[in-house]
Amino acid sequence: MGPGRMGSQSMDQHFIVMMIPHHRMGVMMASMAQNNSQHPQLKAMQQAMVKAQSQEIEQMTEWYRRWFGTT
Repeated sequence: MGPGRMGSQSMDQHFIVMMIPHHRMGVMMASMAQNNSQHPQLKAMQQAMVKAQSQEIEQMTEWYRRWFGTT
């Protein structure tokens, strides 16, 4: 395995494959916390996390499809 390679995946592929589920978990946790949080600061942060990480999931999914020809 050469530098920047993760088995048969490039580092770029590996990064996206690992980050999408990581972001999905963050969105899920922030969404659940929004329903139960008491502090407005946490609610605002959770809302921002859901928005930002959802957009990043969409972007990474599109890049992966475009660059590697699959979803």
